[in-house]
Amino acid sequence: MPKKITFVNPTDLTLDIDNPRFGELYTGSHKEGDLIEYLLFNESAASLVDRLSVTKEFYVDKPLLVLEDGKKLIVKDGNRRCAAVKALEDPKKYGLTTLPHKFTQLPAVIYKSKLEIENRIIEEHTNSMFREWDRMAKAIEVYRQYQSGSSIQSMEEIDSKPSDLVKLASFYYEAVKISGDDLKKLLRKGRGNTGGKTTIFERLFKYASLCGYRFKKKPEYIIEITDKKRFTAYIKSVVAYLTKNPLTTYREVDDKDEIFFKAIGLPTTPASGSTPPAGNPPASPPRTPKGSTPPPATATPKHKNKAQLKPQYNRTIPGPLKKIIDECYDLNEQTFTNSKIAMSRVVFECCLKYIIEETKHNNILLKDKPYFSSAFQPGKWTNFTTLKSLFQDLVKNKGKKQAFKQFDLETPHQIIHNYNIAGLIRDARTLGDNLLPLVEFMLDTEANLLGSLDNSKL
Repeated sequence: MPKKITFVNPTDLTLDIDNPRFGELYTGSHKEGDLIEYLLFNESAASLVDRLSVTKEFYVDKPLLVLEDGKKLIVKDGNRRCAAVKALEDPKKYGLTTLPHKFTQLPAVIYKSKLEIENRIIEEHTNSMFREWDRMAKAIEVYRQYQSGSSIQSMEEIDSKPSDLVKLASFYYEAVKISGDDLKKLLRKGRGNTGGKTTIFERLFKYASLCGYRFKKKPEYIIEITDKKRFTAYIKSVVAYLTKNPLTTYREVDDKDEIFFKAIGLPTTPASGSTPPAGNPPASPPRTPKGSTPPPATATPKHKNKAQLKPQYNRTIPGPLKKIIDECYDLNEQTFTNSKIAMSRVVFECCLKYIIEETKHNNILLKDKPYFSSAFQPGKWTNFTTLKSLFQDLVKNKGKKQAFKQFDLETPHQIIHNYNIAGLIRDARTLGDNLLPLVEFMLDTEANLLGSLDNSKL
């Protein structure tokens, strides 16, 4: 029987301190005010406060998912939105300058069964792969599902490379045993530059063999500590350095910054044959794990993952299209937030139109196929909503198909055309990150692209 939406007073709702999105990294007390403050400044709920103060509307089509647990109504999905509503009643209490506004009722779907609501949440988030979860939060959730028996393939709808998230989460659970809350503060988002260091730890995975650990091969992927003393020293060194130097970025790892590498005990130019003292990362170069082949030192891999700053593609494209892509990824999302959001949509639409107009199937351009006819208005315009829908339905890989389905064109549209909506740094960053693998997919070689599509529909 379908669940009905009911309306609940915000004061009757309890935030979920064990929520899988943020509960693992939260280090505060059980007081609601502390949790609200954490969500405001570590999970970007403060930006929701700004939006709610303008719209003064909590959308009915996005109800909170609530568990009735005895006398408590615990918010299991929608904690950030609920926290924003609670904070908006007294913004000054949390250091916000927004004018106060009181919501007397919020839409909610109430469940009595914990299993039922958990299954509903899994379904909701699996089908919205590009939700605004931070990478660390997604890793913890993927790891939880993986440990519960879900296959790696089934989680490709959450992330295109769930095995990397399993590695990240298993690394986290070992590292947090050593550095506890100090590590959590580095991994979560926060005010200023004190957090958000997940990428740095991931970039350092390439030096795992130097640091007393490795990752198991398929199908396990989880971390294995090979030298506990060395691993402990390594984690303490990295955490101490990043805590003392909060402006450190992943580029210092990519560039092998001498000060950073020396501080954490890694050489900038590893020398073969040397043996480090026990308890410190060794000075010999990392050995390549069996089954993996590193690219030649002088070569650039043709296809890299979405952690790169710019997409890597295998197709020769027109100069103007390349310029649009480069311009988008050269924009700083903090300084040019609205421009970055708008350009993300421009890049997506230009790449999509390019491959439809320049790719041939059985010597016929895709744009001339009857399948795509509804997306083109002769002599007028291209309906990109229709074109996107038609194209994504051709994609065979489930994970990639979901990536296209969930790529958000509405947010850029509102930023461009609605002067009441402000662009958020988080939106700009998320759109850019989620766009990257889609561009790489579309701009693969013509043969590879066609091989990735269901040609029987054309």
